[in-house]
Amino acid sequence: MKQQANDVSRILRSYKTAAVEIEVREQSIETKTPDGRMFLTILAAVAQFERDLIVARTKDGLAAARARGRTGGRRPKLSPRKAIDMRERYERGETVQSLAEFFAVSRPTIHRAITWVEEVSNE
Repeated sequence: MKQQANDVSRILRSYKTAAVEIEVREQSIETKTPDGRMFLTILAAVAQFERDLIVARTKDGLAAARARGRTGGRRPKLSPRKAIDMRERYERGETVQSLAEFFAVSRPTIHRAITWVEEVSNE
């Protein structure tokens, strides 16, 4: 929180040096007055606090999901069985393009799957 408040103070000082003042008419905030500068600094601190709360809740939620056995991210396009089958077909001479069309995935997905099967089989 302190960092964002420092950033707002630094920005306000640079504006003041350049003879630029900010005025928010709807809230009657002016950076020419000490009250206005203080109010903007408090708003920055509250905004940073809210952001920190969101980050903390997100981390807690992800940890709780992991504890229940959930993992994040997208589901794989190819099952391990399909990846093994695809590698065998590749070794028999099928092209990456034909495999991509058959399995309805992109060519990079085929390359990643081949590499993954090779890594798993070497372990």
